[in-house]
Amino acid sequence: MHANLIATFGLNEDEKAYIEKNLPQKECEIMDTDEVTDIVAVSEFAVIVRADAMSQADIDLLYDYYGEVAPLSETVIFIGNVMIPAKLKKHIAVYKDFDTLKENLKYILLSAYRRQKKSENFSATLGNARGVYRTP
Repeated sequence: MHANLIATFGLNEDEKAYIEKNLPQKECEIMDTDEVTDIVAVSEFAVIVRADAMSQADIDLLYDYYGEVAPLSETVIFIGNVMIPAKLKKHIAVYKDFDTLKENLKYILLSAYRRQKKSENFSATLGNARGVYRTP
């Protein structure tokens, strides 16, 4: 099943509206949440969170989760002044503010969506090939 969600946390209404205007496909939607566990529990192709809207425990939960599953299938973006653990620096993008992110948001989301779709298509093809060539 293809993930058509962008999870957001701590964004204001104008920021969410901007993301909505820049969705890569019309079947994509935003899942705005105030529970970090929703981000971990749901499959999405992108995650955009405002670090200063999260407790340190929530940030640590995300770091622990992403550290376990890295390399990540989703694009993860933190907004604000946040220190990313060394092992996640290649996997999590940090923008100082939403205006900086806005400059390339459309292309970031399109790239994230395409990468997720390509990964899922590859997995489906691999799964089908294994079924065809399975020995009795």
